[in-house]
Amino acid sequence: MSDSFINGITQKSVDLKGEYAVTLQFVLGTNGADHQGKMVEILQKQRAENPNDRFFYLVPNHIKFESEVEILKQLADPTDRVTAQSSVQVLSFTRLAWYFLRTTAKYQKQRISPAGINMLLYQIITDRQDDLLLFSQEARLPGFIDQIAKQISAMQAGNVLPEDLMKMNESPAAQLSNDLRDKLHDFAIIYADYHQRIDDQYFDNHDVLNLLSDYLAERDLTNYHFYISGFSKFTAQECRLVETLTKRGASMTISLILDKPYRTALPTQPNLFYQSGKLFYRLYRFAADQKIPYLPAVVADQPRLSSDLLKLEKFWIQSSGLGAITADNTVSPQSIQIFQADNPYAELDQVAARIRQMVSTGKYRYSDFLILTRRLDSYATILDPVFTMQGIPYFKDIQKSMVDHPLVDLLSSLFDIYDHHRLRNYRYDDVMRFLKSELVLPRNSDGTAMKIDDYRRAVALTENLVLKNGFEGQKWTQAEDWQYVWVADDDDGTILTDRDKEITRQINVIRHLVKDTLPKFYRRLYRAKTNADAATALYHFLVETGVVQRLQQLRNAAVDQQEINRSDEIEQVWRTFCSLLDECVQILGDRPFDAQDFWALIYAGFEGASYSQIPSTLDQVQISESGMVQMANRKVTIMIGSNDETMPERIVNDSLFGDDDLVQIQDNLNDDQYLNDPADELMADEPYLNYLAFTSSSSRLIFSYTSHLNDETDVNLSPYVTRIAAHFNLQITHHAAVPDNQTPVAVYIGTKRATLHHLIQVVQDTYKNKGQLNATWTFIFNQLKHDPEIGPLTDQLLGSIDYKNVPVPLSQEIAEKLYGSALNISISQLESFYENPYEYFLKYGLRLQEREQFELSPASTGQFFHEALDRIISMVHEQKIDLADLNDADVNELVAENVAAMVADPDNFQYVILNSSNRMHYITMQLEATIQQMIRTIRDQQKLTPMRPQKTELVFGQPSSKGLKGLSFELPNHKQVNVRGRIDRIDAMKVNNKRYFGIVDYKSSNKKFDFNQAYIGTSMQLLTYLDVLRENLAVLNPDTSDALLAGALYMHIFNATFKPDDFQKGLEKSLLTKHKYQGILVDDADLVDNLDTDLANGSGHSLVYPFNKLKSGSVGKASSTITENDLNAFLDRTESLIVDASTRIFNGDTSLAPVKIDQFTPMQFTPYKAIMNFDPLLPENNYRLVPKHTKKEIIDKLRGEKQ
Repeated sequence: MSDSFINGITQKSVDLKGEYAVTLQFVLGTNGADHQGKMVEILQKQRAENPNDRFFYLVPNHIKFESEVEILKQLADPTDRVTAQSSVQVLSFTRLAWYFLRTTAKYQKQRISPAGINMLLYQIITDRQDDLLLFSQEARLPGFIDQIAKQISAMQAGNVLPEDLMKMNESPAAQLSNDLRDKLHDFAIIYADYHQRIDDQYFDNHDVLNLLSDYLAERDLTNYHFYISGFSKFTAQECRLVETLTKRGASMTISLILDKPYRTALPTQPNLFYQSGKLFYRLYRFAADQKIPYLPAVVADQPRLSSDLLKLEKFWIQSSGLGAITADNTVSPQSIQIFQADNPYAELDQVAARIRQMVSTGKYRYSDFLILTRRLDSYATILDPVFTMQGIPYFKDIQKSMVDHPLVDLLSSLFDIYDHHRLRNYRYDDVMRFLKSELVLPRNSDGTAMKIDDYRRAVALTENLVLKNGFEGQKWTQAEDWQYVWVADDDDGTILTDRDKEITRQINVIRHLVKDTLPKFYRRLYRAKTNADAATALYHFLVETGVVQRLQQLRNAAVDQQEINRSDEIEQVWRTFCSLLDECVQILGDRPFDAQDFWALIYAGFEGASYSQIPSTLDQVQISESGMVQMANRKVTIMIGSNDETMPERIVNDSLFGDDDLVQIQDNLNDDQYLNDPADELMADEPYLNYLAFTSSSSRLIFSYTSHLNDETDVNLSPYVTRIAAHFNLQITHHAAVPDNQTPVAVYIGTKRATLHHLIQVVQDTYKNKGQLNATWTFIFNQLKHDPEIGPLTDQLLGSIDYKNVPVPLSQEIAEKLYGSALNISISQLESFYENPYEYFLKYGLRLQEREQFELSPASTGQFFHEALDRIISMVHEQKIDLADLNDADVNELVAENVAAMVADPDNFQYVILNSSNRMHYITMQLEATIQQMIRTIRDQQKLTPMRPQKTELVFGQPSSKGLKGLSFELPNHKQVNVRGRIDRIDAMKVNNKRYFGIVDYKSSNKKFDFNQAYIGTSMQLLTYLDVLRENLAVLNPDTSDALLAGALYMHIFNATFKPDDFQKGLEKSLLTKHKYQGILVDDADLVDNLDTDLANGSGHSLVYPFNKLKSGSVGKASSTITENDLNAFLDRTESLIVDASTRIFNGDTSLAPVKIDQFTPMQFTPYKAIMNFDPLLPENNYRLVPKHTKKEIIDKLRGEKQ
């Protein structure tokens, strides 16, 4: 068909009115022109000429409501207060389908929701597993079902049927890669099965436009006029519908953002209007082929933009092509602005403040503002707090998934808590998800639900106990109640307080909720034979347990609080669930019930469901993404996130078929079949999409960006904005996130609460620099301070200005209430005081502690080692066995017997965890191996020394007949300190009528005696034990021999590994070397000469003890020894440290003064960091630096103090 023939027909259609019933006309123009005004003008003219005809104005569904309001306003008489139109319908394509098809049989078939589609696809993949090459195991992968659903939707939109794909895949002529053939094979099977099942039972919304096209092709539309606006491209389905409307209707008028008609050829790239030009060309050629009269294009010539934004539009069009740039570069500074912020929160805060200030002038309404960004999800978490604090109504135009709703979490937990095929049930995470959904509440005696605050406290207490004891499985369903404090039957000493009993009651309220609710449900559920039975059981459970009633209460509360969106979400998620159950019963109701598959189907449905959102008010800021169609009725567009990460967008195709796949598939499709463009073509559309955003509002365009994203990624200003700024000589205005006294004030002024936030920052800066607030901030300060609404909060926050992170000492009264009149204390507690007094106060004064968990902690492991060694050495001692006489087999048998007794002891809850899993059984074996090595080490040590263990795990300072007397000291103000504890082991040997007693302390780390730390009080344990030993020598000595101190030693408890060199030296020698004692020994000739039999008559280094002997018989300098007099001076020093620390504790010392020795500081490991907020950069927070003294310097200090 030649263009001359089309033009001839066009002329005839103009000259001979009425000869041709069908016409096609385009309204063309750039986005700066008023397209809607021109379209309405044409509509009014045609309506006047054809008053009995019907008129349909079609727009994208996204803007249907707003378009309807605007178009009805333009059609109405300006003098009318109320207007209505019956002959004009403003519809989307899908709403047009409803208009024509609502009474047809096919349209009235039962709908299947997107969630139901996901459910159906999951079942199809499960049923066809044996036929699939790639996708058989993918159904349970998160997001895969949704990906399949989206790809099917894309195929339907492109008019590509399953048989098309099968034919393509089977054709040898089709040039497809092997990977694509495998993928097409599986996808075509799923698509075909889906198509058949849908066609048999349901109405599929994704195919509605084809159904409408088929219907209208048989209808007389000669009195119907169609107007299409807001599109720059159509899907294949949409294009077919438009062609049908064009062919059958009285007239078709299409508005396109296009610079000129493209009748004979596609636009030449690069061309900003390529997509709309391509659409014009296709529709124009269709009209030519169908001999449809084409009316000359009408130009939308009425400017919609201000003169400055028209200059921007002209520049952008020219700079996006290859031609010369002639656009004027002079614009008002207010028309186009660029702002830089420090971070996304500050960016939104400044944008919100700017909007609020502009509205306050009376020249703008909130509905005049449009906020755009390419990726709105990067601002999702901060939009609500910022705009709420600024008091700005807004509508966030973005889909929100239902999968995170508490109802979905509750349902998910129900199917995770118990599975009768699984060994472990009622696991911590699953039960807590059920409880923390807060949808199933315990009932009081009067039938009312437990108050939510009481419930939350009870759940928190229950969680603590569950974590502490590792309760799971039958523990939740047992008949016997749990005990918050467990008391053995034979324990007469422990008294349960009223508080303990109340906590026990609250915990068992929650346990009974689980016990009385869930097992009954699971019995009913697993009796289900079919999915329909399971759906019935699940629904009844939600009704009977009050979930439905609870959701109604939450919805009503949201309505009362005017949170309309939240109330709508609750209704929608419940309707979706009911719909999913219905669809499950209809689609799969008679199939055998399998719990895992049943829930996977329901969850797949929720994955495909999202909330529909309705603006709660007309006057609100619109927040959307720049890739979406927007109404052209705003005055100001603010483009946030204008950085080089998102403008232009870096598009990645994450669909089932990649870009190469799409190209191969498209090459084998017909002209009326086409899929989504590949990523490179979408990237080429970025200038056009951003052009639409730049010109979306009539008066002002504001860009804002940050130099850092939320993840601290560095970004730059968008190259698009950089291009605009360079042409128009625009300056970038930077406003700091935190203002100071010299910063311009305007950008930080918003609501009272938002302004107070910045006032505090300014006052802090001024106070720090010892300055005075400027006049503006002083005025703001006075206004907020005396405001009846915000004044109290202002006073409270201003009180933090001169706050210093320095703890206040306790009063004598409070200290006594915390500690009493006598400190019964362990030496490790006093060591923690010297490490950091404030941490001591938190831990032992306030008794703050981390939540206990059911785990094998280092402390539990240490206790296991202590108890095992105690049992074995005590047994050996009682049975008068000499370890040196035992072989390895004897040692292994001895260890195995005692470890088994410990682990199997039903009253020893500390080691219950070792029986909790196979992993713990393995760990138990490792612990046993460590004990075996330690007993072999002690055995081998005893072959070289006469020292023998006499006592193990001996307590002191406790009211026990078997214990030793502790250390007690009188303090000022009638106070007292009693040092108590437990000595791991006391060894003894007799030489020349002298009996030497020594301390052995077990350590899980390789610890050495540090003279410096012992002197300052951070490592007093060994010396304190020696002091206790000194005070109890007479009690320990079994005869009249002289009792003397031998020293105190650390023994490293670990399972040593060996290198090849160790085996060459000899395994026994290497073992002794790795477990050699570290500590302090008394430099006594009789002791040193007889302590190690290898060195009794010679010299060298001891394999057992930390000393070496010279040929002269004296100890070497490297030996960790001390004379008796010096030791006594050191013990006296330790006593004075105990008294000093105790006195400071009673005096209320809570200094935040952590010690720092070399690179070590207790702040590295403390669990109280969040409470202490210690910051060495603050002038008031300083480490207590300890000078590093040598052993000799410490000894000299001790001697000086003694004198």
